[in-house]
Amino acid sequence: MSKFFCLDDRYSTTRRLTKDKPKFEKVSNGVLSSKFFGSVSEKGGVTGGLRVKGCFKQPYRGKPLISIVTVVYNGEKYLEQTIKSVLNQDYDNVEYIIVDGGSTDKTLDIIKKYDHAIDSWVSEKDSGIYNAMNKGVSLCTGDYVAFLNADDWYVDGIIHNVFLAVKGNDIDYVFGNVNILGGVNESRVFYPQLSEYKFKMPLPHPSLFIRKKFLTKFEFNESYKAIADYDFILKIIRMDLNSKYMDRVFVNFRAGGMSSTPHEVEQFRLAYEHFGLLVALNKWYAKKNLRYQDILKKGFKKIVRTFWP
Repeated sequence: MSKFFCLDDRYSTTRRLTKDKPKFEKVSNGVLSSKFFGSVSEKGGVTGGLRVKGCFKQPYRGKPLISIVTVVYNGEKYLEQTIKSVLNQDYDNVEYIIVDGGSTDKTLDIIKKYDHAIDSWVSEKDSGIYNAMNKGVSLCTGDYVAFLNADDWYVDGIIHNVFLAVKGNDIDYVFGNVNILGGVNESRVFYPQLSEYKFKMPLPHPSLFIRKKFLTKFEFNESYKAIADYDFILKIIRMDLNSKYMDRVFVNFRAGGMSSTPHEVEQFRLAYEHFGLLVALNKWYAKKNLRYQDILKKGFKKIVRTFWP
C-alpha cells in the first residue's frame, strides 16, 4: 500500500504524492521508457519535474489519477496561463505532463518556473505535434488522459466535475463544450455533434477525458500533420464506447492554431480511409463547390495523385 504525502496544498499536482515508482505501459512507438527519471532524455534533451525529485503519482481506490498533457513549441505568450489553470484545479489527484519541442523563446523558462509542481517535462526536438502528443501519452500513468493546448486554459473546477462523472461508473470517456475565442471580445461555444462525425469534427478534443488504454491502443497517426485528433476521435466513436456528455464549458480555446485551419488534402484522405471514396468525394465537391462533371474533366487519376503523391 502506497504512503501518500503532500508537498504543497496550493496545487492540484502536489497534494497526493508517493515515493513508489509507477509502472509504465510500453507504447508501440517506444518513445520513452520507465527509465525517464533523470535530467537528460533519451534523445539528449533536458527534463525535469517531480519525478526527477523522486515524487510520483498513483491512482487509488475511489479517486482515479487524471493525467493532463500539454505540448508546446515557442508558446511563451500564453503558456503560464495554461499551466496555472491545471495547477489551480481543486481535484487532488492530477498528473501534469509538458512536452516541449525544443523552443527557442522563453517557453523553457516558464516551464522551469513551475518545475516544483509539474510531474514530468521534457524539452527536445520532435517531428510534429502528434509525435509530441504520443510522447506525452507514453509519460502518463493516469487512469484518464486529457490534452490541454499551450494557449488554452481550463475552467475552474472542471477536473473535479469530470471525477464526479466517472466516479462509480464504467465510463470510457467524458466530454463537454468548448468556449472558442476569436477576435477582440468575440467568443462562441462549440457544442459536440456526434451524429455529424462523417462531415466534421464531432466533439472538441480539448474537452475530451479518455481512459489511457485507448490512447495506448490507437495512438495518434503521425502521418497526419494537422487532423490526427479527428482521426483518433472517429476511431473511438465507431467503437461505441461508454461515454458521458456534460453540458458545460470545459476549456477556453483560442482559435487560429494548426487544427483550426483547413487541410483539404488530409480531410479527403481521412474521409476516404474511414468512410470510403463516395463520402470523400462528396466532401470534396461541397468544399470546392464543384459538380461531378468538373471533377471528371480534371481526371480522377490526377486527383488521386494529389492526395497520395
